[in-house]
Amino acid sequence: MGNATTDSFFDDEVSRTFDALGDLAHPDRLFRPFCNAGLIDHRLFRKVDLQRMTDAKITCVLFNSVPRDWEHADAWVNTALSELTTKPWTTIVLHDIYGYPDGVDVRAMLQLDRFMSLAKDQGHEFLQEFSPDCVPIRRGKICFDIQSLTN
Repeated sequence: MGNATTDSFFDDEVSRTFDALGDLAHPDRLFRPFCNAGLIDHRLFRKVDLQRMTDAKITCVLFNSVPRDWEHADAWVNTALSELTTKPWTTIVLHDIYGYPDGVDVRAMLQLDRFMSLAKDQGHEFLQEFSPDCVPIRRGKICFDIQSLTN
């Protein structure tokens, strides 16, 4: 998943995370794969990992907006606000990383409150739901054709 090539990727990145979260994990077992700067293509899922995700009843959440917050600590807000107006339902990916990888501008999340206030002022609302086109797998069931995302 996410350009992962090692056989242990699922165990290292997914199983270990859900084990660590235990009862704190969302009941839908939410997972967003690594997408290499927003790139969603044929390298997203390995067939073996896809099978393990369906067996584990995981919900895979993708996105339809990438304002590149890791590169533009201030400008991402305007990018995200603009993208809110171009889609009927926007699922934005933002990163709460701190200091990883080296050189990443960690100021981006300092703009989150400003972004949310401006978006609300423009009439947008925030939901704890995802655009259906951003959920290829829900509770282990494949929701639409993902052949183009699989290798």
